[in-house]
Amino acid sequence: MKELLQNENIRKCIKLFAVSLGVILVIKYLLPLFWPFVLAYFLGELVCRLSDFLNRKLQFHYKVAAIFSLVVIVILIFVLLALIINKLLGQVQNLVVSWPKFQNDLDCGIKEICCNTEKRLRINNGLLYQTMCDGMDEVSKVAKKNVFVKIMSNSKSVVIVSVEIIAAIIVAVMAAYFYVVEKSDIKEKIKGLFFYNELSKIKSKMSIIFRAYIKAQLVIMLITSTLCSIGFALIKNPYFLILGIVVGLLDALPLIGLGIIMIPWAVGYFIIGNVRKGLVIAVVYIICYFVREILEPKLIGDNAGIGPLTSLVCIYIGYEIFGLLGVFLGPIAYMIIQQMTE
Repeated sequence: MKELLQNENIRKCIKLFAVSLGVILVIKYLLPLFWPFVLAYFLGELVCRLSDFLNRKLQFHYKVAAIFSLVVIVILIFVLLALIINKLLGQVQNLVVSWPKFQNDLDCGIKEICCNTEKRLRINNGLLYQTMCDGMDEVSKVAKKNVFVKIMSNSKSVVIVSVEIIAAIIVAVMAAYFYVVEKSDIKEKIKGLFFYNELSKIKSKMSIIFRAYIKAQLVIMLITSTLCSIGFALIKNPYFLILGIVVGLLDALPLIGLGIIMIPWAVGYFIIGNVRKGLVIAVVYIICYFVREILEPKLIGDNAGIGPLTSLVCIYIGYEIFGLLGVFLGPIAYMIIQQMTE
């Protein structure tokens, strides 16, 4: 055993395993506990910039400038959130009001699709439509029952989580203020830490990855929006530009993605017999899918200083371990591990 430990390669493997395990455990279990302070850091840096400007240009006392900046930024954030929530509630209200018309249009569309399918398959007229209606009624009953049970069982936990989030935001705002006021002292204490150099390099690389991720998403979003707009123009959709932009934005969201719109759209065209339009939508979807799969790891890797294959592996493993945030946290974990094992 002692001889094994004296082997340089064995020692490196053990160190790599220990560091990797430690980084994964810290990100997965400790980072969620400290997210208010991570938020406080970013908020504090934003407040610092505004406070420095007010202190230097308008001769504000630094603490007064910090309080003023923090209040202004927090108010702006809450106003923005309020506007978004108000807009969403308005959209929900419009949907509820127009639901009968939407339901009628949907019913007509389903009936048309069923009639075309019945003609092509040569089955009894109305049989497929009736079967689909019966199935949808059954699904609706089960869904209503399950939704009611979920609401009743999770209502208490939703209230608790809401209170916890509000408390965490208050803590983040307070921590941001103390960070701004005591920034110089905090920096001096951090510089005194024995792992300051490693911490500074990790922070620098995290900043590089964050910028690389945002840049990659913007480039892919632009390409996807352009390709979709061209595709929608080819099928003579009058709203091709707006739809292209909306689909490009949705493609950047991991929970939604491009397929949630494009696949049903293409299938719908094929069912009603409009093969040309269905093929256009399908081809655009396939091209956009491969554009994202090829460009995302390459753009993140090139800008972050890691190879496309390594970046792809990091994104995939990060997603499997950390969930959706793993797309961003995977490359960060890799670079932290790389920095600590050098």
